[in-house]
Amino acid sequence: MKILRTTRLEATSPKNAWYELELAELLEGFAVIKRSGQQAAKGLEDAWFRRTLESAEKKYLDTINQKTSRTTGRQYREVTATKPQLDLW
Repeated sequence: MKILRTTRLEATSPKNAWYELELAELLEGFAVIKRSGQQAAKGLEDAWFRRTLESAEKKYLDTINQKTSRTTGRQYREVTATKPQLDLW
C-alpha cells in the first residue's frame, strides 16, 4: 500500500473532534481511509474502495468538502502536519 495523500481536519468542539483521510494505492485499485475521533478516545476507522484513481480522488475531495463547508453543526478546518512525511525510498 502506498499513501498518495493525507489530510487532517480538526473541529472547534468541546471534545476536540478530529478527522483524518488518506488516499492509498492498492494492488488492484485505491482506498480512501477515514479515521475519526475525539480527544482521549480511540476513534473509528473506515475505508472505501474505488477501482480508479479518478473515482478515489473524487470521494476523497468530496469528503473533505463535506466536512469543511458546513454552516451548522460541527465545523472542521484543515490543519497542517506538525511533522514532515519522509519518503521510504
